[in-house]
Amino acid sequence: MVEASVDLGMLSAIRSEDLNHSQVMDHAGWIADVFGPRVTGSDNLDKAGQWVQEQMRSWSLVNVHEERFPFGKGWSLQHVDGSIVEPSTNS
Repeated sequence: MVEASVDLGMLSAIRSEDLNHSQVMDHAGWIADVFGPRVTGSDNLDKAGQWVQEQMRSWSLVNVHEERFPFGKGWSLQHVDGSIVEPSTNS
């Protein structure tokens, strides 16, 4: 078995970046709040995917692309209704 040396300075730098500069919740909030449900085949999934690719390119990542796969028909919610059934106001 080969022992690996641990670069404590690098671990400290990674931990500091995580604790002091993390953008995870900002990105998660953006995806959830702006694009909402991202069902396979939906417009929201396509829009969210485009946003993610733009973000990656802005960080100077290279070879950013989408890998599509065959899937059946998609859908999107156009309208929803709801009714209050309890407590009844007819008493």
